[in-house]
Parts: sequence; C-alpha cells; structure tokens
Amino acid sequence: MSENDQAHDLDDEHEHEVEEALEEALELDTQSQIFLEMRRQNLDLLRIAAEVAGFTGPHNPVKSGDLKGALKGIWDITRNSMPGSTRRSRTTRTRTTCDRS
Repeated sequence: MSENDQAHDLDDEHEHEVEEALEEALELDTQSQIFLEMRRQNLDLLRIAAEVAGFTGPHNPVKSGDLKGALKGIWDITRNSMPGSTRRSRTTRTRTTCDRS
C-alpha cells in the first residue's frame, strides 16, 4: 500500500469519526431538549397542584374529598394539552372553590 493510499484511508477514517461524533452530539442535544421539556411540564404540574391544594392563589385549600377529582381533572387537562397529543379525555367536571360559594 502506498503512502497516498494510507493517507486517503486515514482521511476517510477521520471523516467517519467526525460524522459519528456529530451524530452523537445531535442525539444528546435532542435528549437534552426532551428532558428539559419534561422538566418544564413537571414544574407546571407542581405549580398547578400547589394552587389547587390551596398553598398558593386566592382561594381556600381543596377539601380532602375533592382532592382526587381535582387532581384527575388537572391530569386530564394537562395530558390533553401536551404537544402531539391527539387523545381527548372524557370531560370531567370538578368542583372548584367558585362552585362551593
């Protein structure tokens, strides 16, 4: 094998390694974006749950008997509002503080 052939093989090998590294970096970036989006959604859910439970917001805490229905309603709303979601849940009416007045 001549020096020219060896140099060409090294260039091909280096180019292949660069392509693999770029693909791995793109995959990691995609995974990071997915993770960050899921984290944002979880934080949104925690904020909503804290408000429903009465720890924040202008209303009184939800009574223990109403909590299950309220959380199910939040789950249904959140699940159906996620990007790419095509499922529609059964509309579940939960009692809110306004309903109790």
